[in-house]
Amino acid sequence: MTALLDAIPMRTTPDLRNRCFVELLYGCGLRLNEALTLKLTDVQLDLGILTVHGKGGLDAQVPLLPSALAVLRDYIAVRRELVCGPDGGTLFLSRGGKQMVAVSVQQWVARLGKTVLGESRRVHPHLFRHSIAVHLLRRGLDIRYIQSFLRHADMDTTKQYLRLVPEHLREDYDRAMPHLAPDCSAS
Repeated sequence: MTALLDAIPMRTTPDLRNRCFVELLYGCGLRLNEALTLKLTDVQLDLGILTVHGKGGLDAQVPLLPSALAVLRDYIAVRRELVCGPDGGTLFLSRGGKQMVAVSVQQWVARLGKTVLGESRRVHPHLFRHSIAVHLLRRGLDIRYIQSFLRHADMDTTKQYLRLVPEHLREDYDRAMPHLAPDCSAS
């Protein structure tokens, strides 16, 4: 994650937008569509909170990591440079002043991944969401907190990440919460 974030320059407004977008995908565990549909009114910089409009029409308040909050402040300060015509309040705007589209973001993230990690690594926007889940598990956060953070309706979705953590952590989870133990033999 660090290498990918560090590879995004922060010289221009589109650069700041791109860095902010990736910071939010990762740091807030956002789905691509959740990030694309964010509005300025969803951001509470003073509280460090983002309102996310998730699957099934469920809204959630998500805390912003300090790095995401800092780049979000910087981006919002210059975002107006991307506005063409009336400002509809969409947070992430294309160079043409419209809401960014998924395919453009997916292509840009794939190019970033290949540049930073090499041709053999497939990087896509949802990988950032997976990364924060695994990082939180590896740091020992309770899987129920991670389920809530990722806004998963079903624990089965969240517990799939257990197969990506070191064996000793998986054993700790299995002992503490045997009813959550995933079948880690299937990869």
